[in-house]
Amino acid sequence: MRLGPSPKERRRLAFKAATGATRALRLAAKREQNVSGEQVLVSELEAFPRRIAVAAAGLGEFELRRQPAAGEFSILENVAHLRDLEIEGTSVRIRRVLSESNPTLSNFDGAAVAAASTYNDEDFADALTAFTLARRRNVLRLRSLVEAGFARPATFGSRILTLAAILEMLRAHDAEHGEAIEAIASRLRGQIEELPKRDRSPSLV
Repeated sequence: MRLGPSPKERRRLAFKAATGATRALRLAAKREQNVSGEQVLVSELEAFPRRIAVAAAGLGEFELRRQPAAGEFSILENVAHLRDLEIEGTSVRIRRVLSESNPTLSNFDGAAVAAASTYNDEDFADALTAFTLARRRNVLRLRSLVEAGFARPATFGSRILTLAAILEMLRAHDAEHGEAIEAIASRLRGQIEELPKRDRSPSLV
């Protein structure tokens, strides 16, 4: 009387189980690949305001307004520019791509907006808070999207881009300004450390 499956049957069952597990892993990996790129992108956009806050932590008003060279943005001017782009550019683009059929998106002329503004007279904390809240609202909307939402098209300049491609451009723009802010902050901190303590003004400590 046989009390269990034969060795041959056990091998067949083991192979079937292994094959099923492999197939399940492949399906799970495929599902992860389908969403991970978009979710990683959204997560990076979400984390960016914190990166700025960390870079600027401990700097005084003088440092935050100091331009690294004539005609270049200070840390405060960078943040005010990011805020205006997020509110007047990114928020509008996301809304239109999701609510219209292949909308034609206009360019946000950051240089012209900055030239007409008084960014360096603003309050840094207020500018960063406004940017953070605007980015958070956009991220919340993006978090609710299914895959098809990121594939929705829009005409931008002479090209047709998906929402995902537009967000990739935003991530690259974030990186450019993040690196600029960190570079300015690093140089300023180096200059502060080089000063004798008696020569440090209250704004430099």
